[in-house]
Amino acid sequence: MRVSAVIFLTFLIILSSCSKKDKLARGPEVSPISATLVLADSAYALGSPVDFSMTVRNVSQDTVELFFPTACRVAFEVSRGDVKLWSSLDGKMCAQVITRNKIPPGESLSFDARWDGTSSEEGAKITYGEHFVEGVIMAGQPIRTGKVAFHLVN
Repeated sequence: MRVSAVIFLTFLIILSSCSKKDKLARGPEVSPISATLVLADSAYALGSPVDFSMTVRNVSQDTVELFFPTACRVAFEVSRGDVKLWSSLDGKMCAQVITRNKIPPGESLSFDARWDGTSSEEGAKITYGEHFVEGVIMAGQPIRTGKVAFHLVN
């Protein structure tokens, strides 16, 4: 009887230490930030520059603060298939300067870059066909725009 009482009390102590929050299943967190990438055209002449524009919008009802651990706040990456051809950060030094940007509800920040149509990866050749660009906000938790397709043509 005594052993049963001890086991029962132990069970109650363990049960009381669990909060309701621990018992709830959590769904995926919804980001208060929406990042979109826009290109002026869907096709460009091989070797010509391609301009990228990324917009970061606060879609929440509260002011959002983005924390950047370096002076490099964004990156644009061009790839063909799974092969990275170029990054806007290649060859750059990013000063270890902590910056913060506050974005009020419904407001946005914009970032632009230009790719000169050459590869920054050794041995990677730029060819005709479908390519992809993706924007990355280099905040504490990087925010990716998703890949946007474009074509290099003759």
